[in-house]
Amino acid sequence: SPVDEGRVARVLSGLGARATPGISPEAASRVDPKEGQARLDKAGRKEALKPLMRRLEKSTQTIDMDRLDRDLATLHAQGTSARLGETAMVQLEALVSLTDRPSLEVNLRTTPDGRTVQSLDTTDLEPGGFADLIELARPGLEAGPLQAVGRVDGDGIHLGTAFVVGPGLVMTNRHVLEELASPLPRAEKPKRWQIVRTTTVDFSPSGNDPAQKFAVKEVVFAGPQQIYRLPISFSKLDMAVLRVETVNSAGMALPKPFRLNRDAGWRGQDANLFVVGFPAPPNAIPQDERGALRHDVIERLREIFGLNYRRKYFSPGLATAVAQAWVFDHDATTLGGNSGSVVGALSGDLAAVGLHFAGDWLRANHAHDLASVRAASPGFAALFP
Repeated sequence: SPVDEGRVARVLSGLGARATPGISPEAASRVDPKEGQARLDKAGRKEALKPLMRRLEKSTQTIDMDRLDRDLATLHAQGTSARLGETAMVQLEALVSLTDRPSLEVNLRTTPDGRTVQSLDTTDLEPGGFADLIELARPGLEAGPLQAVGRVDGDGIHLGTAFVVGPGLVMTNRHVLEELASPLPRAEKPKRWQIVRTTTVDFSPSGNDPAQKFAVKEVVFAGPQQIYRLPISFSKLDMAVLRVETVNSAGMALPKPFRLNRDAGWRGQDANLFVVGFPAPPNAIPQDERGALRHDVIERLREIFGLNYRRKYFSPGLATAVAQAWVFDHDATTLGGNSGSVVGALSGDLAAVGLHFAGDWLRANHAHDLASVRAASPGFAALFP
């Protein structure tokens, strides 16, 4: 089969960056494939494989490291013309992704003054990369944004993620809404929505703490077109805003809302971002041979990197491209099921810049740009004057 030189080039750039200790995310994204090829000498290969070695020490899983080292040596010798098998390519892509784009568990931390806040476990974070940015943002993240993201459950079943956007208001995807409510009298441009499942949003890190569940009361806003059909259409607005109780049955107040970004030029200033959400297992194993293989490799690497489904994760990344007027792509690690996750700016006041709605790890992640949606949707703009 022909060599996908673009795919090999991306792996070379990523591994070249990994072979350079302490490199910044922006500099890492600019490593040229030829530069990456040159850096994969014996010392560079050892550096590139270090994060995986460290993870394997804590894991019951195994990976043939000698084979991986030989694959890297082939890349070093042959560059973009190297022919590697599909399993090797997916392993290398996932290795680059999981070390450059870590997924960090959100957990609880007790502050010196005795408060309990949601925080991040950065002990396994590679130095350089996003580590410095995350440490700078940590006080701001602990002050609200990590707390303001919850798991959406319908009749006790995990359906997606939502985040607080105003007093008594949370945002998620319309395709998540379609799992818990019926559009009336029709799916396209419905006049109202009837909630058909007992629906809650749970803001705890585990996604499973009765004291942090808030009941969903009604649908305030939703994109006009039905989403549930594949393929994904970027012209549809995969967004919904739900009203939830402001104080729950345990007496807890709804977390503070995110500030919603209004600046359409945000990607030009600083493309560093983060995603917070509750990844769910892939719904179906892809049927094509290559897809099934990817699924198998990814599941194994997920276990090695200790990623658990259905709990809260924080994943840093970069905005990578504008896919369409109100859609941008990003490269944060989302394990299928992060639907409704917030995409925040990893700078300033950590404003919500996007709503994650679709993605396939190692291929593409798509999010609605909230500033662009405001400009295009009077209904949305009226909700957040």
